[in-house]
Amino acid sequence: MFWGVTGLKLKASIIGVSCSHRRQRVTALSLTGMGLQGTISPYVGNLSFLDVLDLRNNSFYGHLIPEIGHLRHLSVLILQFNLLEGLIPV
Repeated sequence: MFWGVTGLKLKASIIGVSCSHRRQRVTALSLTGMGLQGTISPYVGNLSFLDVLDLRNNSFYGHLIPEIGHLRHLSVLILQFNLLEGLIPV
């Protein structure tokens, strides 16, 4: 992780996280093959500008959370090669 100061703004660069330039909102989580495990946090639902959620090839398990269905901007959802179950919420 790299932290830097640009003018008076604090800027972070985190692997797998993309933000919009204009509003500094998280627009993509691409966490492919990072060895992550556990359940998907319902706090993902707070990322209201999320367009891409790519969690493939990790060890997530359990039911898909209903909060994913509330992401209005979500256009790409990739969950393959995990242990998730249930229907994709809409």
